[in-house]
Amino acid sequence: MSAAAGKSTKGRTKSLQSKLENFGASKLHVEAKESVASSSIAPAMAAVETGETGLGEAGYGKILAAIGSLKSDFSTRLDGILTAIEGVRKEVRECSDRIAEAEVRISSTEDDVSSLQTKVKTLEAKNTKLEDKVEDLEARSRLSNLRLVNLPEDAEEGDACAFLENWIPDVLNLDPLRSKFILESAHRIGQRRDANAPPRTFIMKFLKYRDRMVVTDPIQRPAGEI
Repeated sequence: MSAAAGKSTKGRTKSLQSKLENFGASKLHVEAKESVASSSIAPAMAAVETGETGLGEAGYGKILAAIGSLKSDFSTRLDGILTAIEGVRKEVRECSDRIAEAEVRISSTEDDVSSLQTKVKTLEAKNTKLEDKVEDLEARSRLSNLRLVNLPEDAEEGDACAFLENWIPDVLNLDPLRSKFILESAHRIGQRRDANAPPRTFIMKFLKYRDRMVVTDPIQRPAGEI
């Protein structure tokens, strides 16, 4: 080999080494080196790195072709990896969007729950007041009621109010000139029993609370039995 050819060969060798070193700066070249080390061109690569190739133009062409094949293979694999990564990114973005939407809905639901809890507390307070009022009204409505026991069955002969309005003053020996008792209602409790059972209880409702007090308070009436 002539000196000019040797210089030319050394120049091409240095250029090739420079290209290989630049290519080896990436992670892909590390994998390429491992793959090449196990292939049939490993001895040639070792020779290129040491500068003792002894190869001609055809040998360098084969080496460059092998490197180009590796680059193409890595490029294909890298494209697949990038496609998979892009798919993962897309799924992550979709999950992020769903999470953001769920957070908005949860926040809205929490606001609704808080509002409903406030309304429930308000309604509970109103309900308590209404219950107290109902109890008070029931108690007031019963103030004029009076229970009468042991009055024989059918003694009222149909019209219970008329019978009791006349019967009570007679039993209590009340002044006949006083105003007459007026009952709003009078009825027995429960269903009719057999003849041997005790008579059913009467419930009377006086029109005036004062009349009820006359019947129940001994101080306001003369002695009598009822």
